Amino acid sequence: MQINTSNNQFTAFVIRGCFLLFLLLSYNLYAANSLNNKLHGFNGDELTAVPGSKKRIAEWKAIINRQNPQNTQKLLEQVNTFFNRLAYIPEEPQDSVDVWLTPYEFLAAGGGDCEEFAIAKYFTLVAMGVPEQKLRITYVTIMTHNQAHMVLAYYETPDAEPLILDSLVKEILPASKRSDLLPVYSFNAEDVWLYENRKMAIPYGKASSLSKWQALIKRFQLQGGI
Repeated sequence: MQINTSNNQFTAFVIRGCFLLFLLLSYNLYAANSLNNKLHGFNGDELTAVPGSKKRIAEWKAIINRQNPQNTQKLLEQVNTFFNRLAYIPEEPQDSVDVWLTPYEFLAAGGGDCEEFAIAKYFTLVAMGVPEQKLRITYVTIMTHNQAHMVLAYYETPDAEPLILDSLVKEILPASKRSDLLPVYSFNAEDVWLYENRKMAIPYGKASSLSKWQALIKRFQLQGGI
Protein backbone atom coordinates (compact mmCIF):
# COMPACT_ATOMS: atom_id res chain seq x y z
CA MET A 1 0.00 0.00 0.00
CA GLN A 2 1.37 3.43 -0.95
CA ILE A 3 1.46 5.98 1.85
CA ASN A 4 0.80 9.63 1.04
CA THR A 5 3.78 11.17 2.85
CA SER A 6 2.85 14.74 1.90
CA ASN A 7 -0.51 14.45 3.67
CA ASN A 8 1.13 12.90 6.72
CA GLN A 9 3.72 15.69 6.84
CA PHE A 10 1.00 18.33 6.55
CA THR A 11 -1.01 16.71 9.35
CA ALA A 12 2.06 16.59 11.59
CA PHE A 13 2.76 20.24 10.80
CA VAL A 14 -0.79 21.24 11.78
CA ILE A 15 -0.60 19.25 15.03
CA ARG A 16 2.72 20.86 15.96
CA GLY A 17 1.30 24.29 15.14
CA CYS A 18 -1.77 23.74 17.30
CA PHE A 19 0.37 22.50 20.17
CA LEU A 20 2.65 25.54 19.98
CA LEU A 21 -0.38 27.84 19.86
CA PHE A 22 -1.79 26.11 22.96
CA LEU A 23 1.50 26.61 24.80
CA LEU A 24 1.64 30.27 23.78
CA LEU A 25 -1.91 30.96 24.93
CA SER A 26 -1.33 29.10 28.18
CA TYR A 27 1.82 31.12 28.82
CA ASN A 28 0.08 34.40 28.06
CA LEU A 29 -2.77 33.53 30.44
CA TYR A 30 -0.28 32.56 33.15
CA ALA A 31 1.69 35.77 32.61
CA ALA A 32 -1.47 37.87 32.75
CA ASN A 33 -2.59 36.21 35.98
CA SER A 34 0.86 36.74 37.49
CA LEU A 35 0.78 40.41 36.48
CA ASN A 36 -2.70 40.87 37.95
CA ASN A 37 -1.54 39.42 41.26
CA LYS A 38 1.31 41.96 41.48
CA LEU A 39 -0.29 45.16 40.19
CA HIS A 40 -2.40 45.89 43.26
CA GLY A 41 0.76 47.09 45.01
CA PHE A 42 1.70 49.63 42.33
CA ASN A 43 1.16 53.39 42.52
CA GLY A 44 -0.15 55.52 39.65
CA ASP A 45 3.25 56.27 38.08
CA GLU A 46 4.34 52.63 38.25
CA LEU A 47 1.09 51.48 36.63
CA THR A 48 1.50 53.80 33.63
CA ALA A 49 5.01 52.40 33.16
CA VAL A 50 3.65 48.90 32.47
CA PRO A 51 3.99 48.23 28.70
CA GLY A 52 0.79 49.19 26.87
CA SER A 53 -0.92 50.63 29.93
CA LYS A 54 -0.27 54.30 29.16
CA LYS A 55 -2.16 54.06 25.87
CA ARG A 56 -5.08 52.17 27.41
CA ILE A 57 -5.36 54.62 30.30
CA ALA A 58 -5.22 57.59 27.90
CA GLU A 59 -8.02 56.08 25.77
CA TRP A 60 -10.07 55.50 28.91
CA LYS A 61 -9.71 59.10 30.07
CA ALA A 62 -10.51 60.37 26.57
CA ILE A 63 -13.85 58.52 26.69
CA ILE A 64 -14.62 60.09 30.05
CA ASN A 65 -13.73 63.59 28.83
CA ARG A 66 -16.00 63.42 25.79
CA GLN A 67 -18.99 62.42 27.87
CA ASN A 68 -22.56 63.30 26.92
CA PRO A 69 -24.51 63.03 30.18
CA GLN A 70 -27.77 63.75 28.34
CA ASN A 71 -27.69 60.34 26.66
CA THR A 72 -27.30 57.68 29.33
CA GLN A 73 -27.90 54.77 26.95
CA LYS A 74 -25.02 55.94 24.78
CA LEU A 75 -22.77 56.28 27.83
CA LEU A 76 -23.59 52.73 28.90
CA GLU A 77 -22.83 51.38 25.43
CA GLN A 78 -19.54 53.30 25.10
CA VAL A 79 -18.25 52.16 28.47
CA ASN A 80 -19.41 48.57 28.02
CA THR A 81 -17.80 48.32 24.57
CA PHE A 82 -14.53 49.89 25.69
CA PHE A 83 -13.92 47.55 28.61
CA ASN A 84 -15.23 44.42 26.91
CA ARG A 85 -12.34 44.73 24.44
CA LEU A 86 -9.96 43.79 27.25
CA ALA A 87 -9.04 40.19 27.92
CA TYR A 88 -11.25 38.15 30.21
CA ILE A 89 -8.83 36.36 32.56
CA PRO A 90 -10.66 34.07 35.00
CA GLU A 91 -9.05 33.49 38.36
CA GLU A 92 -7.08 30.32 38.75
CA PRO A 93 -8.67 27.87 41.24
CA GLN A 94 -5.42 27.74 43.21
CA ASP A 95 -5.37 31.51 43.79
CA SER A 96 -5.66 31.85 47.56
CA VAL A 97 -6.01 35.66 47.60
CA ASP A 98 -8.68 37.29 45.46
CA VAL A 99 -7.75 40.96 45.17
CA TRP A 100 -10.08 43.22 43.21
CA LEU A 101 -8.13 45.47 40.85
CA THR A 102 -8.76 49.19 40.52
CA PRO A 103 -9.50 50.55 37.02
CA TYR A 104 -5.85 51.65 36.72
CA GLU A 105 -4.57 48.20 37.68
CA PHE A 106 -7.09 46.54 35.37
CA LEU A 107 -6.06 48.70 32.40
CA ALA A 108 -2.37 48.22 33.16
CA ALA A 109 -2.84 44.45 33.12
CA GLY A 110 -4.89 44.58 29.92
CA GLY A 111 -7.49 42.25 31.37
CA GLY A 112 -8.97 40.72 34.47
CA ASP A 113 -11.75 38.66 35.99
CA CYS A 114 -15.45 39.58 35.97
CA GLU A 115 -15.09 41.73 39.09
CA GLU A 116 -12.59 44.02 37.38
CA PHE A 117 -14.92 44.61 34.42
CA ALA A 118 -17.90 45.47 36.63
CA ILE A 119 -15.86 47.71 38.95
CA ALA A 120 -14.15 49.60 36.12
CA LYS A 121 -17.47 50.23 34.37
CA TYR A 122 -18.96 51.45 37.65
CA PHE A 123 -16.25 54.03 38.37
CA THR A 124 -16.16 55.17 34.76
CA LEU A 125 -19.90 55.79 34.53
CA VAL A 126 -19.85 57.68 37.82
CA ALA A 127 -17.04 59.87 36.44
CA MET A 128 -19.18 60.50 33.36
CA GLY A 129 -22.02 61.84 35.45
CA VAL A 130 -24.21 58.79 36.08
CA PRO A 131 -25.51 58.97 39.68
CA GLU A 132 -24.04 56.26 41.91
CA GLN A 133 -27.47 55.35 43.24
CA LYS A 134 -28.41 54.13 39.74
CA LEU A 135 -25.53 51.66 39.61
CA ARG A 136 -25.04 48.39 41.47
CA ILE A 137 -22.17 45.95 41.18
CA THR A 138 -24.06 42.68 41.27
CA TYR A 139 -22.89 39.22 42.26
CA VAL A 140 -24.84 36.60 40.31
CA THR A 141 -24.85 32.89 39.57
CA ILE A 142 -24.72 31.77 35.93
CA MET A 143 -27.43 29.13 36.11
CA THR A 144 -26.32 27.17 33.05
CA HIS A 145 -22.90 26.52 34.60
CA ASN A 146 -23.61 27.03 38.33
CA GLN A 147 -20.79 29.57 38.22
CA ALA A 148 -20.25 32.69 40.31
CA HIS A 149 -20.05 35.85 38.23
CA MET A 150 -20.21 39.63 38.62
CA VAL A 151 -21.95 42.21 36.42
CA LEU A 152 -22.92 45.87 36.60
CA ALA A 153 -26.62 46.74 36.79
CA TYR A 154 -28.05 50.14 35.83
CA TYR A 155 -31.39 51.25 37.34
CA GLU A 156 -33.07 54.26 35.73
CA THR A 157 -35.26 54.45 38.86
CA PRO A 158 -35.04 52.42 42.10
CA ASP A 159 -37.97 50.21 41.05
CA ALA A 160 -37.08 49.96 37.35
CA GLU A 161 -35.94 46.80 35.64
CA PRO A 162 -32.14 47.03 35.50
CA LEU A 163 -29.97 46.91 32.40
CA ILE A 164 -27.11 44.43 32.67
CA LEU A 165 -23.55 45.23 31.57
CA ASP A 166 -21.73 41.92 31.35
CA SER A 167 -18.12 41.15 30.46
CA LEU A 168 -19.24 37.92 28.76
CA VAL A 169 -22.07 39.38 26.66
CA LYS A 170 -21.60 42.12 24.08
CA GLU A 171 -25.13 43.50 24.18
CA ILE A 172 -26.61 45.41 27.12
CA LEU A 173 -29.87 43.65 27.97
CA PRO A 174 -32.65 44.15 30.54
CA ALA A 175 -32.59 41.68 33.41
CA SER A 176 -35.69 39.91 32.06
CA LYS A 177 -33.66 38.93 29.00
CA ARG A 178 -30.91 37.43 31.17
CA SER A 179 -32.72 34.45 32.61
CA ASP A 180 -29.33 32.71 32.80
CA LEU A 181 -28.35 35.00 35.68
CA LEU A 182 -29.61 34.63 39.25
CA PRO A 183 -28.76 37.71 41.37
CA VAL A 184 -27.44 37.05 44.87
CA TYR A 185 -26.37 40.42 46.26
CA SER A 186 -25.35 43.85 45.00
CA PHE A 187 -23.66 47.01 46.24
CA ASN A 188 -22.49 50.47 45.31
CA ALA A 189 -20.50 53.12 47.18
CA GLU A 190 -23.14 53.44 49.88
CA ASP A 191 -25.38 50.39 50.26
CA VAL A 192 -25.69 46.61 50.00
CA TRP A 193 -28.74 44.65 48.82
CA LEU A 194 -29.62 40.98 49.19
CA TYR A 195 -31.90 39.35 46.61
CA GLU A 196 -34.87 37.33 47.79
CA ASN A 197 -35.63 36.46 44.17
CA ARG A 198 -34.82 37.75 40.69
CA LYS A 199 -36.99 40.83 41.06
CA MET A 200 -36.80 41.68 44.75
CA ALA A 201 -33.74 43.02 46.54
CA ILE A 202 -33.87 44.12 50.17
CA PRO A 203 -31.45 46.54 51.87
CA TYR A 204 -28.74 44.63 53.70
CA GLY A 205 -26.57 47.22 55.39
CA LYS A 206 -23.92 49.65 54.27
CA ALA A 207 -21.07 49.20 51.81
CA SER A 208 -18.65 50.30 54.53
CA SER A 209 -18.93 46.73 55.85
CA LEU A 210 -17.37 45.30 52.66
CA SER A 211 -13.66 45.35 53.51
CA LYS A 212 -12.43 44.30 50.07
CA TRP A 213 -14.53 47.02 48.41
CA GLN A 214 -13.35 49.66 50.86
CA ALA A 215 -9.71 48.66 50.35
CA LEU A 216 -10.14 49.00 46.59
CA ILE A 217 -11.73 52.46 46.91
CA LYS A 218 -8.88 53.65 49.12
CA ARG A 219 -6.24 52.28 46.74
CA PHE A 220 -8.00 53.84 43.75
CA GLN A 221 -8.02 57.24 45.47
CA LEU A 222 -4.30 56.95 46.23
CA GLN A 223 -3.69 56.23 42.54
CA GLY A 224 -5.40 59.50 41.62
CA GLY A 225 -9.01 58.43 41.12
CA ILE A 226 -10.58 59.88 37.99
